[in-house]
Amino acid sequence: MSKFVKQNKMKDYETVVPAKILHYMFTTHGFPPEMVKEMAEEKGLTVDLDGFYKMMELEKEKSRSNSKLIQGKI
Repeated sequence: MSKFVKQNKMKDYETVVPAKILHYMFTTHGFPPEMVKEMAEEKGLTVDLDGFYKMMELEKEKSRSNSKLIQGKI
């Protein structure tokens, strides 16, 4: 976890893993946000789960609207 935090330019004083990093770890590497949360808590960090779920919802909405465009429904 600490290697990932450093690679993603989190500062030592930051105590919250941003939603953007949770989203990246989930969509790119398949890490469930709950697992990241557990790992973060072991290091004394918290995670922005609310922000992560909002990002995922926005992604779903965008995908749905793109699907409708492709099908010619809009």
